[in-house]
Amino acid sequence: MNLVEIQKNGKYYAIPKIVEYEVQYCKLWSSDTGRSMTGENKGTLIGIFPKIILKIGQLTASEMALFLSLVNQANANVRYYDTEKQKVVTASFYFGDAQDQLKRQKNMTHKPISISIIANKKRGG
Repeated sequence: MNLVEIQKNGKYYAIPKIVEYEVQYCKLWSSDTGRSMTGENKGTLIGIFPKIILKIGQLTASEMALFLSLVNQANANVRYYDTEKQKVVTASFYFGDAQDQLKRQKNMTHKPISISIIANKKRGG
């Protein structure tokens, strides 16, 4: 298992050349949340919505084409390593905007990129 794998057409594809991998455990609070007159924080935690942030090294043209086809889906199942659970988990995610920057040299080369992958549903217990 690689750090992150994205499903497309029933098959999982590993994200190549990950140079940085970060999982943020983002809390979503309900509208009853806030500070009381004594300054105490009160409210209802709706859930934890993981956000995976990847920094990916320079990709070849074919690697970039595959990567873009994966992250340009509306949403997909993603397998990733969850440190708190200390295991690989699968959940439905949507993707932040992807950007491809080309550098003109002998051949056109793709610069390293970053992308956010955000959970559609709260993290399971």
